[in-house]
Amino acid sequence: MPGTRALVVSINEDEAIKVVNRLFDMVNSLPDHLRFGAEISKPTRGARPTTTIELTFPDGRLSTVVGLPSTRRAGHGETATIVLLDEYARHEYAQESWKALFPTADNGGQLIVISTANGISNEQTGEGNFFHHLWVNQESYGIDGQFLAWDLHPDRDEHWYATHARALPAADRAEQFPRNPEDAFINTGECWFDLEALAWYSEHKPLAEEKRLRFHVSETGGRAKIHYSEHGWVRLYARPDASHDYAIGADVATGRGLDYSCAYVIDLSSMSLAAELHAKIDADEFAEQLHYLGRWYGTARMAIEMGGGFGEPVIISLRDGRKGRPHYPKLYRHAIGDRPDNHQLKNYGFPMNQKTRPQVINQIEQVIRERTIPALPRSLIMECRTFVRQKTLPSPRAQDGSNDDRVMAFGIALEMYRLYGTHERRYRAKPKRRRTGSANYPWERSTA
Repeated sequence: MPGTRALVVSINEDEAIKVVNRLFDMVNSLPDHLRFGAEISKPTRGARPTTTIELTFPDGRLSTVVGLPSTRRAGHGETATIVLLDEYARHEYAQESWKALFPTADNGGQLIVISTANGISNEQTGEGNFFHHLWVNQESYGIDGQFLAWDLHPDRDEHWYATHARALPAADRAEQFPRNPEDAFINTGECWFDLEALAWYSEHKPLAEEKRLRFHVSETGGRAKIHYSEHGWVRLYARPDASHDYAIGADVATGRGLDYSCAYVIDLSSMSLAAELHAKIDADEFAEQLHYLGRWYGTARMAIEMGGGFGEPVIISLRDGRKGRPHYPKLYRHAIGDRPDNHQLKNYGFPMNQKTRPQVINQIEQVIRERTIPALPRSLIMECRTFVRQKTLPSPRAQDGSNDDRVMAFGIALEMYRLYGTHERRYRAKPKRRRTGSANYPWERSTA
């Protein structure tokens, strides 16, 4: 269009030049009736462009295309009719570019963001990958989002996917040839868990919530009531069964930072998840919800994570009786499994340290890889996908901008199942024959 200015912001100057050159070739390939008499005035003498294309129309008006690298100052002070943010998920200064160029769209222009995915963000704060933040918050930003799947290409079908895409590692395949947005935003780093198995759970065995609820206690005390609400802290997957035993694994946060407190109720007869408590609340509120959640599930055995000192106020609140509740009777006390006497600690809670953390994470890795847990919630699958190998300790952990509260609570719940659950294939040693020499009496004869 005559008199317009287009900006192309790419990862670096070399990539910006490549995009500008593609546009240059497209202009040159246009038939005369679509060029409307426009002549290329820059670059001159048939040269290839660097970062600028200029078209001159018969009435003297100019249109330009300018390529810019993603820098802290990219787009500041610029005016444009259309802005293209190319491979935006890999821009080093993505958030700064968005702030600088958003007024372009606000003044009637177009702002187009296109990219392959490159990790995710914290949906609440925007920390992490800003492209993912825009995608998950597109409605609130007024963005028209469109997902372009791998099979849009007319020559690609399931046979092509099986013979070509399968040659890539799982994370690279999800990035380059995604089946859905969840697949696309999978972490491009080294996920600790089996990505194929996680994709299988996401596609075939997602655990759907039945309702959301919270336990409400009147100010005058008394029994708690279950209040069903779409904003409830507890996601209900399966109602309590009086013939089953349950356990709870809980990961505790401060209630003030970016992390959430989380707990999972696990059925000790089937390993299935029955409920999830996930909220950013103070320790006494978390303890109150845990108390009634545990009692609702038949006074489930409860293991509170003690790493970092955040678990102590939860356990104290579960035991002190100050809110009119009796102390919770089935709090877990840790037994040191690699000692011959299986020594039990005096303190309540599950100690998260250098010895127990690998065991907890291994429980998750094993059930996902072997696909032994019946189903997984999509929110937990997403956190598992962003639980990655890191260069600094502790490793593995959540990638920057992500959370692993669900992952750790899930791991503690699985540890409770390992210790107290029903295991059909558990090995039990056969009783040894007693060597009695000569059997003088009937009760001295071996019956083994």
